[in-house]
Amino acid sequence: MGKREKPGESEVKILCTGDWHLRSTIPVNRKDDFLAAHFDKVQQIYKIAREHKCRVVIQPGDLFDKPNPPYYLTNMYLNFLRSQLAYKIFTIAVPGQHDQLFRQKDMGRTAWGVLDNAGVIVSATPKFTLEGVEFYGKGWGSEYPNPSVPTFTYNNQEMFKVLIAHDSVGPSDCGLPDFKTIGELAEDFAWFDLVVLGDYHYRFVVQAQGGTIINPGCIVRMTADQRDMGREPSVTVFDTETREMEEIKLNVSPAEDVFDVKHDTPHDSASLRELMDKLKLGMDATTSSFQDVLDKAVKELEKGDAESKAAAKVISQVMSKES
Repeated sequence: MGKREKPGESEVKILCTGDWHLRSTIPVNRKDDFLAAHFDKVQQIYKIAREHKCRVVIQPGDLFDKPNPPYYLTNMYLNFLRSQLAYKIFTIAVPGQHDQLFRQKDMGRTAWGVLDNAGVIVSATPKFTLEGVEFYGKGWGSEYPNPSVPTFTYNNQEMFKVLIAHDSVGPSDCGLPDFKTIGELAEDFAWFDLVVLGDYHYRFVVQAQGGTIINPGCIVRMTADQRDMGREPSVTVFDTETREMEEIKLNVSPAEDVFDVKHDTPHDSASLRELMDKLKLGMDATTSSFQDVLDKAVKELEKGDAESKAAAKVISQVMSKES
């Protein structure tokens, strides 16, 4: 950031959100009506967008918690997002690893792909333009775009550039060994006036030279971890003309009303749920054995974050003992 001149005026307001993790299953230790609570968060997002006259809602990956949720869940959100088109609000998104099938970039066999093909979300890859704003996308496992050649609006002013990326990026003190820091990605972010990140579930904002980096955080609390229970999910309204932003907290119930912490139950492990998804989806006509599917799933987990790699190591150790 800061390698180019300030862009011309743009009047597009953007509502920045984080991971949604839409799902039909109830996270461990949640005792409320999670499906209703989750849907309410999404409804709140678009109510805020309408009230603040936002033209865009950004969803930076992990729209769904897994690539193949039940049809009723996909249809519920498809119909809701379609209803928001009447307000001329664009939902611009990139896929996260939870949206992808076997971490593949082809989204044709996923719920994310269904919403994209239905026109209720707009893929930011490779680029989407709205008035004086260009949106660039980086889904999970993809390369960062590099719009090094300036583009201009009809009045010869340079376009305001937004990057939407799903990547393991956190603040310097996040303590996660596989996460990259903002400093490590400075060159990738250099050409953008606004960067909206997904994957890391906790909010942080960094003001870089000439631009703003926002990681809004997950819109729901899914684990009984003290940090997650104490978190206040929020969204951020960003004005591309004034470059001002406003954090808006979502209405959530107190942690003690939605989490059952009396019993020593295990945390809801995204990695183990991801493994089960892979096993279910991998048993097709081309698979010779369950062992082949398990080996493939472990290899996919080894490419993931620290939790995924830990799960792969445990499974490999168990399988080696069995053999």
